[in-house]
Amino acid sequence: MRRKSLSRRAFLGLVGAAAATGCLDDTPSGWRSFGNDRTNSAFAETAPPSGDISLTADVGTVASSPAAVGGTAYVGTLGGEIVAVDAGGSEEAETFGELADGNVSATTETVWTRSVGGEIYSSPAVVDGRLYVGSRNGDFVCLNTEDGTVVWERSFAPVNSSPTFHDGTVFFGDDGGNVRALDVSNGETEWSREAGGEVWCAPAVADDSVYVGSADGSLYAYGTDGEPLWSYEAEGAVYSSPSLSRGRVFFGDLSGTVHAVSAEDGDELWTRVFDGELFASPAVGDDTVYVASRAGEVRSLTASEGDTDWTYDAGAAVNSSPAVAGSRVLFGDDDGVFHSVNAVTGQRAWTREVDGRVVSSPAVHEGAAVFGTEGGKLYVLL
Repeated sequence: MRRKSLSRRAFLGLVGAAAATGCLDDTPSGWRSFGNDRTNSAFAETAPPSGDISLTADVGTVASSPAAVGGTAYVGTLGGEIVAVDAGGSEEAETFGELADGNVSATTETVWTRSVGGEIYSSPAVVDGRLYVGSRNGDFVCLNTEDGTVVWERSFAPVNSSPTFHDGTVFFGDDGGNVRALDVSNGETEWSREAGGEVWCAPAVADDSVYVGSADGSLYAYGTDGEPLWSYEAEGAVYSSPSLSRGRVFFGDLSGTVHAVSAEDGDELWTRVFDGELFASPAVGDDTVYVASRAGEVRSLTASEGDTDWTYDAGAAVNSSPAVAGSRVLFGDDDGVFHSVNAVTGQRAWTREVDGRVVSSPAVHEGAAVFGTEGGKLYVLL
């Protein structure tokens, strides 16, 4: 299929027209943090992207996952920068002609860039005009989303964990093996607890409880006040972020085992073994769990029993955590291919080659998939 190029102004006119049919808009809604919400569901009730229209920005090497809110995407880079990119929703309007005979691509503009010093594997959380993110130099910062200015900054052990916001508190872990809770208004520590090993995953929060995995091979549950509740021993180190649904916690470990445990008491409900390590985090929608492995195996499992509905072969290692957009499962792979898979049947809907390895997990913003690559680009696929 022939690929077309067009000006940014024409592209934004196209995106503006798409907003009227449910693709992108400039309201303050969107995918606000890793996994979209405080339960890390990675699920969005929206029409899935067709992949025919792509918007790109040169941002630098990306290994974290973006947030996309109100027409702006925010992403961290291994160069130690947070970059805000215009991802559509502009009021500019200009008609572009027939699209039926080919794909369309365009570039977009950086809104602002802010250096935070160290490599950023942490995915930003964006809430009420503030952005929260950590870096490998140990800095955890709060930025103003309008211009990237620093609101407050705190220093800890290296922070690769993505923050989760809930009720005026931001939760995250660090490489010192600590789970931390900070007051979002001033960055003051509300509590911290030792988790036995480095914490890379994003905490999941529900029903006054915080769930987080550790490299020591355990999943820990705390009250939102920091009280230890229970721990569960997995089969390997846990870098996969837990996802919550209907009183269950789902996560993977580096032994290749996916676990379902009771959110109330940590009792094991079921486990399933994959061929490769599970670094990517599961996505949960309705009564289904979607899990991807470093062997390229992607499975749809029933949340209640762990039975396999379908298996999809990506053809390369998958470190990008799946996201669900309506009827599609979206993720990237280590060969630089982005996949859209039918969530019901497991059949390939479409794939797109991008400019490098995709470790970044997609954000889904009003029908667009937003993700970064190790080749240095941020993609918005419509």
